[in-house]
Amino acid sequence: MMKNEKVSLIVTPLRSAIFEGHKNKLHVLVRIQAPDLPNSEKIQRQPYGLGFVVDRSGSMAGKPLAEAVRSVRYMVDKLNDTDSASLVTFDNRVALEFPLSQMSERSRLRVALDSINSGGQTNLHGGWREGADEFVRNESQAALKRVVLLSDGCANDGIVDSAEITRQVAQLASQGITTSTYGLGGHFNEELMMNIAKAGQGSHYYAETADDLLESFNEEFELLSNLWAKGPMIKVTAVDKVSVRLMNDYLKADGFTQAWVLPNVAYGSEAWAMFEVTVSGDLREGQVVDLFSIALSGFDINSWEIMASNPMFSISVLNSVAYSAVAEDELVKRRLDELMASEYLNRARRAVEHGDWDKADAILNEARRLFSASLWAQDVLRSMEKLASRRDDIMFMKEARFSMSKMSTRLSSKNESSLTDMEDVAPAFLRRKSAQGKAQFFDKDKK
Repeated sequence: MMKNEKVSLIVTPLRSAIFEGHKNKLHVLVRIQAPDLPNSEKIQRQPYGLGFVVDRSGSMAGKPLAEAVRSVRYMVDKLNDTDSASLVTFDNRVALEFPLSQMSERSRLRVALDSINSGGQTNLHGGWREGADEFVRNESQAALKRVVLLSDGCANDGIVDSAEITRQVAQLASQGITTSTYGLGGHFNEELMMNIAKAGQGSHYYAETADDLLESFNEEFELLSNLWAKGPMIKVTAVDKVSVRLMNDYLKADGFTQAWVLPNVAYGSEAWAMFEVTVSGDLREGQVVDLFSIALSGFDINSWEIMASNPMFSISVLNSVAYSAVAEDELVKRRLDELMASEYLNRARRAVEHGDWDKADAILNEARRLFSASLWAQDVLRSMEKLASRRDDIMFMKEARFSMSKMSTRLSSKNESSLTDMEDVAPAFLRRKSAQGKAQFFDKDKK
């Protein structure tokens, strides 16, 4: 279809110059801004398809399973009648509880939800595969086909090899069947669940307790309800003597050396990427140096083509005195601090993995001192310090892993400020939570 003209591609360096006579490293923020929703009207979107896959293994008995059912019901009740949904449950056995059907039939899905009972082990792959295959069997033409996988445990039945599971997830994502994952409690395999979501071009969430689960489902539903584009691709072409390294944790695009798949982008939001750019050669004062070109491509949720480009990003060379007077861009600095703070969280996570809590405490303390420009990073680090004081290595490592990912891949508002005290009025998918596994805002929202 025809070119979509409303996307903006904004390129901003941390400093608007480099200095003469030396190899330079600079940080450059690239922001991909979706159009605003016209006149704040409800989006007239094509029908969606959601395949709910719920772990009903023995460890889900009681409140965890009840809250999982409540969360699925919450999303089901908000779907349009023209949307479709299915329900699969799994323990060591896999059951299609409700075949893919339009939500004019949602009353039958509610009955299926109410009949779920807990069972045995965890055939996670089998459950996911059945949810995905429902879209294949029905030749679904939905604009969005999304498997929503929830589990509180490790895959211990059926196919359990992580590489094979993620290979299959990626294969179906390439066919338009994407996957989001929800981990509950302390026993699920966070690496597997996050890798499934990443390969599946979906989102990943976790809840520390069953009470925290519904907020994650609300965040996903608001994102899907406002979705503008599914995983657009950004491609960078550097000139000679310039190298470019992506600092975000994005999936590399197949068939390209310097291209990445961005997160799903909602109306009124921006996806962003931070690049570390190294410039070699004999740099002279007064030069204007070409660095790289950048191009965005893909399709929005209604299959309109997305295209935007910056033909060549260039920067001036100054002497060292003039360069030292160039101010840092506040937004670029804040986003860079988030990425650097996520690296410190990874260091703290590794220390805890080796049982060295004193080292983890010191790393968190140093990060608090270094990254004061980002108030949200400070909130996250304080939350991690409180979690560290509990000396619960399992939950610490999970929270660190999910916070690291959020800092690296989150969507943001196009006009985001450094303030974090107004997050409760932002859309759920743009909120900067201090802890990814805890419900922080949902009680303030309308149910």
